[in-house]
Amino acid sequence: SGGATVAEEMNGHPNPAFPGMEQPEPIAHNLTRLRERMANGEASVGLALDGDADRVGIVDEKGRFITTLEVFSLLAYYLLEHKGRRGPLVKGVTSSMMLNKLGRIYGVEVHEMKVGFKYIGPMMSKVDALMAGEESGGFAFQGHIPERDGVLSGLYMLEFMALTGKTPSQLVDELFDRVGPHYYQRRDVTFDPQDRGRIQQKLDAGQLDRLAGMPVRQVDDIDGRRWTFDDAWLISRFSGTEPLLRIYAEAGSPETVTALLDAAMEYLGV
Repeated sequence: SGGATVAEEMNGHPNPAFPGMEQPEPIAHNLTRLRERMANGEASVGLALDGDADRVGIVDEKGRFITTLEVFSLLAYYLLEHKGRRGPLVKGVTSSMMLNKLGRIYGVEVHEMKVGFKYIGPMMSKVDALMAGEESGGFAFQGHIPERDGVLSGLYMLEFMALTGKTPSQLVDELFDRVGPHYYQRRDVTFDPQDRGRIQQKLDAGQLDRLAGMPVRQVDDIDGRRWTFDDAWLISRFSGTEPLLRIYAEAGSPETVTALLDAAMEYLGV
């Protein structure tokens, strides 16, 4: 509209204690104040960074935290559809299947890697990927560096909004119109270290025919154990940095996601 754009900074004073949060991550439960302000209509979009600004979290104009899987898919869709660019996508195995669908729609390869940019970055360089990223909210872009950049990720989101004139929630709707609605959740489960061997045995023996009443179409161990269904997936893997079992699921409805996570926890006995 030609009016001035105002950017207001929150938590802009250096404080290595990062008060009010266990870890300085741009995740939903650390962004309560930002989400409240967005829900009150104070801004068009909320952008959050972690301590070293290599990860981004985005809150829409209604105060909803846009999941990192949605953000990755949104930015890839923007580059492919609106910018007309082409090139491979490199994703951590716990990232969205929306990226695989975008790959088929736009005729680009999608490479799935173990979690972590120590695996993703080299593949990005090898194939000259258009974009690479992982579920933690870290994304990298062609023509920059093969490493996560939260600031550049936020700038691409702002450019997407500016060029289309759409709000963040409208952009998510546009993405879902293209690839279908997708919902995601991750559970971080603490466990007794003595149980790790038992849990690992269950993962290693995870050749299940059905889970949560759905037929299992494929099982792989790219990172942990992944069960793939007709339009959903579930992954269970041990964290590489914390004493946690992470269980991830994505599906076409929130109810299916919950059912998959519950079934996995029951199967693994956690």
